[in-house]
Amino acid sequence: MKCPHCSGSIPEHSRLCPICSRDVGFPNVREARRQEECAALDTRWKEVHALALQQGRELVLSNFETAVKNSNAVLCRSLGIANWIISSGNILFGTFWLEVEAGIRLPEDNVFDRARGAVDATFFPFYEREIRFAALSLNGRGPEAYGACSIVLKDEVIAHRASVCDENTLVFCRRHSVIVGDPPPPGFRATWSDRCRLAGAKLYGSLSEHMTAKDFPPILLRQARATDEVDFIEVHIYGSMNRESIERMLVPKGVLDVPEDALLVDSMRRKLAEVGAGLEIYS
Repeated sequence: MKCPHCSGSIPEHSRLCPICSRDVGFPNVREARRQEECAALDTRWKEVHALALQQGRELVLSNFETAVKNSNAVLCRSLGIANWIISSGNILFGTFWLEVEAGIRLPEDNVFDRARGAVDATFFPFYEREIRFAALSLNGRGPEAYGACSIVLKDEVIAHRASVCDENTLVFCRRHSVIVGDPPPPGFRATWSDRCRLAGAKLYGSLSEHMTAKDFPPILLRQARATDEVDFIEVHIYGSMNRESIERMLVPKGVLDVPEDALLVDSMRRKLAEVGAGLEIYS
């Protein structure tokens, strides 16, 4: 793209114009707004709506997309890490790359961390350090295989810098046979405001005619025991966040059966109250 201020050429990974240093927007959002990306998603979306009209399921698809317009970005962490994150406004949500470089985290011996370098370079070339990952949710519950505590983020602090992808980026690369160094195929990413269109295009096949709003949460985010089996629309958020980015947290009722965890949950509730956020227990 060209800088709207000085007409200089903007590298795809840059947040600032290298000539005039003005802010030119978040690179992941710019990528989701590319004409090729938008046109390919529009084609997917129109094909799905044409099929829904033919099959008599246009209403349930429309209702599903309307529900997704109010979905939240949610990430999951263990109770201990969630408690640490909300302990102070000076603590920021880290990224894998920043934590490894700082020497406070070791890569794990799993398929995700082994492939992370190639996958992140494919989706976020030269700015992977800035991306925080979350999942779209309709009920506040995130992908629990990643941790017992679901952290719901405030829309107003992420909407302008968030993009969404059909699924986990590693799973996506495998499913679409993306070759390292090649860009991912277009039509599977969207801006935050277009997340409902992406969800409709992806998940229409999982909808049935008589579904109502209460049936939609497990369609948008399918839980599983293993992280590589969970299915969700992945949210990519550029830049830092702290506890004031949190709308609320949710923890399963079962954690209260462990006395130490029950005390920790009470402590977390008090810390969240300091920034006007709440903590919910669900069955």
